Amino acid sequence: MFHDIQQIERVVFKKIGCDKINYLALMMVDPFVHYHVLPRFKELKIYNNIEFLDPGYPSIADLNYKTFLDELDFTYLVKYLKGLFVD
Repeated sequence: MFHDIQQIERVVFKKIGCDKINYLALMMVDPFVHYHVLPRFKELKIYNNIEFLDPGYPSIADLNYKTFLDELDFTYLVKYLKGLFVD
């Protein structure tokens, strides 16, 4: 797991340019412990003409804030992010 966290941090800090990362370890609805990685940004980020804000920065992440993506934009974003993890 430590190796995976190092890879996540390398990609998120260096390739995406976040300012810090929050991690959530949860086991509520799902029957297994799982982690959420929340890249945090001081400033607006734009990908594919979509604005991504972090209105809670630098305090607690605002988990109620949502960036709405249509299915095609979501597919492109997932493909882009997966591609960042290929060495």
